[in-house]
Amino acid sequence: MKDPKKKEYTYYWEEPEKKISFEDALKPVELNFTFPKIGISNIRSGLDISDRNDYFVIKTILPGFKASDIKLNISKNSIELIAKKSEKRVRGNERSYMNQTSSSVVHNSFSLPSDIDPKNVHAKLENSVLIIILPKIDEKKKLKKTN
Repeated sequence: MKDPKKKEYTYYWEEPEKKISFEDALKPVELNFTFPKIGISNIRSGLDISDRNDYFVIKTILPGFKASDIKLNISKNSIELIAKKSEKRVRGNERSYMNQTSSSVVHNSFSLPSDIDPKNVHAKLENSVLIIILPKIDEKKKLKKTN
């Protein structure tokens, strides 16, 4: 008679009680397992660039990013936007059964149709929308400086 309090365990190195035929071994096996979501995700953010005579306006959506996660590299005729964030979630206690780390990256770079003044660029992140204002260099002033 089996003791109801005693649990029985089967270890993977033990021989199965039932012998499996060759035909049964070829049948598909259904496994129920869910892989945790981990790794790096590249986010495709919508990007809108508009020309407003004296300046360009760039708008992009960066959900979940803080201003400290965003880096802008600006030259007189190009701009590079890099946004990176990492997050670590721990479920359970100190002997947890699940630790999850995720990273997100946005990287856009492009050339502008006319020169801008990199020293006077303004950027603002509000409600996950990044707005960058890039003032153009006045062509008349540019010609005077070269002469």
